[in-house]
Amino acid sequence: MKIWWILIIVVLLSVPGAAQDGGASKSVNGYLVQTAATPESYLISNAQEFQSFVIFLPKVTPYKNLPAPPNPDPFLQGHAPNFEHELLVVATGRDRTADPPRLERVESGEDGTRIVRFVLPPRQAETYPYGWAVYTAITLPRIDGETKVEVIDLEKKEEDFPRGDFKRADFKRI
Repeated sequence: MKIWWILIIVVLLSVPGAAQDGGASKSVNGYLVQTAATPESYLISNAQEFQSFVIFLPKVTPYKNLPAPPNPDPFLQGHAPNFEHELLVVATGRDRTADPPRLERVESGEDGTRIVRFVLPPRQAETYPYGWAVYTAITLPRIDGETKVEVIDLEKKEEDFPRGDFKRADFKRI
């Protein structure tokens, strides 16, 4: 009898999580070779766009070990979504090798658009590597409407970037 209760509780606890992510499959985290034009997100809908994305996946991991270990990224191992039925949504975090973007939620707009929200957590490391980025990718089922991707960077705050006038120090000649 206890087994049935445990089974019911497990099923009930797993239902809200499945409904919240909009049927998204398991997320994949990995590394990207960062360029000056690396966007904050990709929406990949066909094999040609996917191959353009895979080019930026490094063959080795960004560790200090020499020789560097091979990158275990599933996309380098031949894993690819079925683009007839799925889209690949990728969020990137520039200048970092840790703390990849987290999927916050997938929601449907009133006009039939799907909005995928990621949160980019603050960096934990004091130094930031140049030329590396991390990513989080999820596959979503295709829909008739538009899919939009938003990446919310928790590090960027409005007060961090003064916009206008600031007082200069008055230097007196000695």
